[in-house]
Amino acid sequence: MAEEKKYWDSEAETMPIDRLKKLQGERLQELVAYACEKTKFYRRKYDEAGVRPSDIHTIDDLKKLPLIEDDEIRNAPLGGQAFYPME
Repeated sequence: MAEEKKYWDSEAETMPIDRLKKLQGERLQELVAYACEKTKFYRRKYDEAGVRPSDIHTIDDLKKLPLIEDDEIRNAPLGGQAFYPME
């Protein structure tokens, strides 16, 4: 009988909390930088909030990011919030 697998990704799922928080901070900064670079919508939102990707270091920095209302997304020009060209 095959041994039951305890974790899907044991390295990620058992990572020490300090390493996990560091990784989350790095990924958050990458995501914010990507959104700022690739979309007019997020670049404008971050500029209005006075936030730069370099301001983001940990998940605690999420509070620096502006909230986005549903209406803002709905009323944004088509493609303005897209990360990839529409074509």
